Amino acid sequence: MAACIITNQVIVFKKYKRFVDFIKDVPTWINYPTPFILVEDSSLQNITFNSSINRAILSRMSRNVGMNQGASRIAYEWIKEHGYNTFNISPEGKGRKWSKDIFLKVVNQERLKFEPHFKPAKVTQDMIDAFSLALMAKKHINNGKKGIN
Repeated sequence: MAACIITNQVIVFKKYKRFVDFIKDVPTWINYPTPFILVEDSSLQNITFNSSINRAILSRMSRNVGMNQGASRIAYEWIKEHGYNTFNISPEGKGRKWSKDIFLKVVNQERLKFEPHFKPAKVTQDMIDAFSLALMAKKHINNGKKGIN
């Protein structure tokens, strides 16, 4: 699990090994100026599974999706509960996953910089996803919009 914060054109990544670590960190975000948070909320998307799959596999997939939907919804509600300007978006609304190359190109196009100790070679897909959400949130702030559609 990862979070990305863009402030003063600097990208800061936070990585969490456990969901509880994320929950404990949320109150510290108040240290960032005017945080605007966009959460990928998988509970907003209805998933239909391939019914031709083995029943045991289908059951496991459904449990995994349910856990992810619950965790993303709790994250969204927890952040909102702490008074942050928070919106959620479905995985479909977020769009396609970015590759590392696309991620680095977007960082350059937006004229953003990484925090001093960050190594781009160590970027993970969770970090890239968190960055794409942070960038969407940043653009909405800059355009004066109140919500994410």
